[in-house]
Amino acid sequence: MAKRVFRATQQLSGGNKKYRKWEQWEVGDVLIGKWIGSHMDQYDKNCPLIKVEDAQFKDDSGDELVGKTLCLNQCGMMEKALEDAVIGDILQFTYDGKAAIEKGPYKGKEAHVVKVDKVEIVDENVDL
Repeated sequence: MAKRVFRATQQLSGGNKKYRKWEQWEVGDVLIGKWIGSHMDQYDKNCPLIKVEDAQFKDDSGDELVGKTLCLNQCGMMEKALEDAVIGDILQFTYDGKAAIEKGPYKGKEAHVVKVDKVEIVDENVDL
């Protein structure tokens, strides 16, 4: 009889990772969630894993992502924005479409534009 080899798969709280390609996003789509880790993709890029707290997409598909872990494909603008964030931060991702790359080896090609903001939780019972 052949020997069986079992390989563990990474399970995250809230179920398996979900993906949403940038091509499925529309300008103005917003995702808010907690950065819980990263996933190395087939191109050796670290893609952030986000535990979704709120998602507002123009195609009304955001509600199905709440409570799930979403893996966001890495793009240059988002990678730069995440330099000031740490795992555990609550982040808001806003998709702003595509823009031409202005310099470097990909000059003239289009890239996805994603704005990343930290979300601060404010206690409503505290006077600011």
